[in-house]
Order: sequence, then structure tokens, then C-alpha cells
Amino acid sequence: MASSSTRFGVAPLTSSVALPVQEPSVHSLPSSLGTQNVTVYTRHKPSCPKSGEQYWKRCHCMKYLYLYKDGESRQVSAKTRSWEKAEERAQEIRDSWNPVRQLERKLQAKIEQRESKQITLVDAVSTFLKEVERLNREEATRAKYRLTLEDRLLSWCATQSPPIVLLSELSVEILRRWIHSWPGAPTTRHNQHQRVITFFSSVSNKDGSKKTTPRKAEFCNHPHHCPVTVLWI
Repeated sequence: MASSSTRFGVAPLTSSVALPVQEPSVHSLPSSLGTQNVTVYTRHKPSCPKSGEQYWKRCHCMKYLYLYKDGESRQVSAKTRSWEKAEERAQEIRDSWNPVRQLERKLQAKIEQRESKQITLVDAVSTFLKEVERLNREEATRAKYRLTLEDRLLSWCATQSPPIVLLSELSVEILRRWIHSWPGAPTTRHNQHQRVITFFSSVSNKDGSKKTTPRKAEFCNHPHHCPVTVLWI
């Protein structure tokens, strides 16, 4: 037979002790609990002027939860003197009993996790340039990276319709279009291409995965990563 903690879906919040005389009984709680519910009440100190009112919210006495589910009841401490925080805890337990609400929470958590991994192109470029500077690269080298990434890549992305804002929006096809717009001699374009490879190789390994040497026509298909390299012109 399942234990009370398992049945109610919550860990024990208080030890089993003899309840004081003002502890509400099943009969003193609302009769419209239905098949399951969680009710907040106050366990007053003997000196509290509101000791006879178990649903008084504004005193500093400890708040408790009355759990009723499938014909069985249980009282646990909410571990707070705040009625509002006790209600939040009660709602968490109610939600844990609701499969629809649990599914909604899981979906929302996935959405928030995905959105939290979205990196703007401006931030990615800025972080990379700071890393180049931290590695004490020559000023001439840093200037070339700024030219390639800030003056050319960011400017070009800003002129697209719609503008390209997120790192994850850059695909091999989009980068190929940008590469084909480059002016200059073949050697100049080749050197710029190497800087682009270095940048995307860096930002695509921020998840801690093992870094590999970029190769021609190789790109990373991770949903939160950009291409590591793009096709040669």
C-alpha cells in the first residue's frame, strides 16, 4: 500500500507530533473540498489574540496545509508565517495533482530553456572580440576581426529583410549569400573567410562540446548553433 507521502505527492514537511487543541479537524474544514483539495490554515500560538480563528491571515503564527485526497486527509507545515507564501505552496501541490497543469509546466519549462539559449549576433561578436583581445592578439589582427565581424557581418545582417538578429538565424545558405557579396581580391576574401571560420568555430562550441578542426563544407546543425564553416566560394 502506498505511503501517505507518496499518495499525496509531497514530501513530509513536518514530524508526526500530537496536535494542539486548536488544530482543525476534518469536520471544521470546508465541507466542499470535493475529491481533493489543499487548504491553508493558521496554527496559532496560545498567546495570539486570534487563536480562535484558524483562517486568520494577518498574524505571525505558523501556517499549515490541510491536504485532502481520495478520501484521506493529512496536515503538514507550510514552513512559513506568510499566508501568501503558504497559498503558493498549496497551489504547487494542487498543480502536482493536475496532469494537465503538469504538462503545461513541462512545456513552459522547455520554451524558457530554449529561449534562454538564444544568443544575439551582436552579443556573440562582442564576446568573441573580447576573447581575441584577452589572448593578446596583435592590434592589426584585432582590427581585421572587427572589420570582418562588426563592419561587414553585422552591417550586412542589419540590412536584410527581416534583419538577422539571433545567432541561430544564420544558416549556411544565408552565410553563402553574404560571402558572395564580398569585394576584393581572392587572397583578401580567403583571409576573411578564415576569420569567419574561426568565429563560428568558437561560438558553436560554447556548450562545452569537444572542439574539432573546421573543414570545407562542414557546418553544425545544432538548433542553437550557427554553421561552423560555410562552403568556399
